[in-house]
Amino acid sequence: MDLGKKLAALIGERENVGARLKNWRQRSFFDKIIFTCSETSDNCELSERGGNERMLIQDLLLAGTPEQAALITRNATFTYAEMSEKVAAARTKLAASGVKKGDRVALVSKNSAEFVLAYLAIVSLGAVAVPVNFQLVAREIAYIIKDAGIQLVLTAQPLELKQALQEEAVTFPVAQINLQEETLWTEAADAVAAFASDENDVATLIYTSGTTGRSKGAMLSHDNI
Repeated sequence: MDLGKKLAALIGERENVGARLKNWRQRSFFDKIIFTCSETSDNCELSERGGNERMLIQDLLLAGTPEQAALITRNATFTYAEMSEKVAAARTKLAASGVKKGDRVALVSKNSAEFVLAYLAIVSLGAVAVPVNFQLVAREIAYIIKDAGIQLVLTAQPLELKQALQEEAVTFPVAQINLQEETLWTEAADAVAAFASDENDVATLIYTSGTTGRSKGAMLSHDNI
């Protein structure tokens, strides 16, 4: 099977796959195939992906066609288009809150669609996502905030951290955004584009369990993940 037919089979189309994805994205990954479309033409270039091809975490949003299911939870299913819209909305809100490349942003939540969407929004800004175990007590969260230099916490439930932050001698302001706020996921008029990160940029900072001492953060790049 030639490459064009192989791609067509993967996305359920027999012909004109370029027109179908036109203006949706310029580049998409299908297994070991690179599919590059022009925004002004129905033509797309197809090529085999080499062993050195690298992806950023946010490129996962390009792994399927707009109407394909991308995320399935107990209560809802999100297509790639819906995920991209919500991630863009959250990214814009985070940028408006002052988040920029290299900033550490904490995520305190159980496994949920909001966690996934927020994670993608953070890394697509060039910032560093810091997942925090929702079962940690306030003093443990405060330590991670101080150690990582976190000034923004995205949380599924409001956290009472004032006293713990004082005890940890945190001198910088720490804001919280509730992941349940509808405005976080509402599309903004002037959406902020994804940051052009490098695969070697740090994408996430994961803290150890701290069973033999205080937790330590392990830095992982897009390429590591």
